[in-house]
Amino acid sequence: MTEPEMLPAFVLHTRPYRETSQLVDLFVASMGKVSMVAKGSRTSRSAVKGLLQPFLPLHIRYSGKSNLKTLVQLEARSPQVALQGERLFSALYLMNCFIISWNQIRNTRGFIVVIFRHYWF
Repeated sequence: MTEPEMLPAFVLHTRPYRETSQLVDLFVASMGKVSMVAKGSRTSRSAVKGLLQPFLPLHIRYSGKSNLKTLVQLEARSPQVALQGERLFSALYLMNCFIISWNQIRNTRGFIVVIFRHYWF
């Protein structure tokens, strides 16, 4: 059995989940906005704790058949962009607009590909 491929993704939002985990909203190139559980990511020994940040290009692997997937593997694909001041606020504002408008445009495959391409580069 072959391993599923690593998918390009970005973190949109994280929030605590149970004792040591987080719920992570990701923008995945082939799927759009997806919620996943990052088990153990809030512990001090977590290898992925610092990677679950907005604006960091990632490659992910997940498992699960329900709507809430489990994040299995996570790798940074390039250094994080150092946004400060007005650029940081502008980026956060645009990301928030994207999250809010997602319900109106979800599952439009062509839109997902175009937006992800602009977000990635």
